[in-house]
Amino acid sequence: MFGEDDNLIIVGAGPSGIAMGCQLQRKFGFKNFEIYDKNEDFGGTWYANTYPGCGCDTPSHFYSFSFEKNSQWSRVFPLQPELLAYFKKVSSKYDLPAHTHFKMECLKAEWNVDTEQWMVTFRNVGSGDIRQRSCKFLVFCVGVFSVANPCPLPGVENFKGEIFHSAQWNHKVNLAGKDLIVIGNGCSAIQFIPAIQPKVKSLTHFIRSQQWILPGINWQCSKMFRYILRNIPGASEIFRFLLAGFLDAWFFMFRTQSGKWLRDYTARETEKYLKAKTPEKYHPLLIPNFTMGAKRRIFNSGYLECLSSSKVLLTDDPLIQIKERSVLTKSGKEYPADVIVYATGFQVREFLASIEVRGKSGEDLQSRWKRQGGPRAYKGVMVADFPNLFTVIGPNTISGHYSVIYMSECNVNFILKLLKPLLFHRKYRSLIEVTEEGEKKDVEWAQSRMKQCIWNEGEGGYYTIKETGHNPVVYPHYQTNYWFRTLIPNWSDFVMIKKNKRGLLESSNWRRDNLIRIFVILVVISISMFILVFCIKSKIK
Repeated sequence: MFGEDDNLIIVGAGPSGIAMGCQLQRKFGFKNFEIYDKNEDFGGTWYANTYPGCGCDTPSHFYSFSFEKNSQWSRVFPLQPELLAYFKKVSSKYDLPAHTHFKMECLKAEWNVDTEQWMVTFRNVGSGDIRQRSCKFLVFCVGVFSVANPCPLPGVENFKGEIFHSAQWNHKVNLAGKDLIVIGNGCSAIQFIPAIQPKVKSLTHFIRSQQWILPGINWQCSKMFRYILRNIPGASEIFRFLLAGFLDAWFFMFRTQSGKWLRDYTARETEKYLKAKTPEKYHPLLIPNFTMGAKRRIFNSGYLECLSSSKVLLTDDPLIQIKERSVLTKSGKEYPADVIVYATGFQVREFLASIEVRGKSGEDLQSRWKRQGGPRAYKGVMVADFPNLFTVIGPNTISGHYSVIYMSECNVNFILKLLKPLLFHRKYRSLIEVTEEGEKKDVEWAQSRMKQCIWNEGEGGYYTIKETGHNPVVYPHYQTNYWFRTLIPNWSDFVMIKKNKRGLLESSNWRRDNLIRIFVILVVISISMFILVFCIKSKIK
């Protein structure tokens, strides 16, 4: 069925890469693919992030694959070990280890115009050896939580203690009785601080801005609840459907005008909660001065309660220097430090920033995006001038309120629809490419919709490239809208290349050819029906 050169490489063995590998087999029976990942096992961000208290902030029954539902989650928001076990179990079920190469970092991918293949360069993170592989189709599943934000403070080279990012937690460091400095107040800091606070001698938490921290309700899933989901037909599907509808309804809050009343109400209630849970001296540091929803919401998992401890100090006094055993602030205060933990998040506005990708014109993908004002892609999965290249969780596919697994599956399913004519129709054996016009039209739609939402205002500019005003991160509509927009590909936005009888390459519009094929079939059926009716009438006479 498939050609010998129909091979595919997936870069990334996290949830998106797992979904891609599973669905290729489930829907196509396609097994000629390889997965490469810089880590030592499956899981992606759930393999890399092992800090104490690490967990999910999306309900577990919707933070899982639709084709591999799990009725046995222990709680609503599971912790990292349980999530990692789930993704490893799915990968084993579909025999993905046999297709996967670990400890291989992708450095470069370049399109060869003559061979119509991608030449992909990898580096073994252990030995440093370089390996090159060619493929017909290339799918990047690296996500946006793969490159940590740096914290360039002077004096770091002189520090005598331990220093690391929360995404590379050093479990060899004993925190008991230590003076700990935490820099940043994103989701990871709010999760790990209550987990380690009882151990340390002191904990000084440095922040630059506030966060909307909502009540954390992490219910345990009872045995009865799990029994119902496992044994009653349709129960798991119905519960998942209800969760999906409830979560997607929250997008209404992000609409600039119509969602204002909901934002205001949620902000008032959250402000009451913050004041009730924390000492009064910290209220100015905790209560945001920006609109609810402009940044991703964070759920409290014990952090607010920690602020009442005499061992914990919260401050927005800017750090200016790291010394041998302390840190110095702008106001001149000095705080003791045995361990420094960066909780500064990830480069969410960057996509594939660590990989050099060159298309058929030879232009580097990052150079193209810089020239255009920021990362952009057709429905988040394809870029013009880069044939047979796909991205999962690419530009403008991320949500601040929904399951990234859902969007990942939507991306994967859309990619499979684009691959299908190349894999199953012998007439189309070469390549597919989105047109410049198709990409431009889709990007303009997304950016125009963005103006109706709150993400480009004030602190919402966290997602926006300030120099250009381009928002490459958020999908500006309900997530079910993305599902609907990718349900049937608009083939007029693509160019497919096929080989004619002389072996030369020519453009092909698959949609047009399909319409012609359908028209011919209808004509043949009509003629056949006419002949049949004529024969029947003749026989009656």
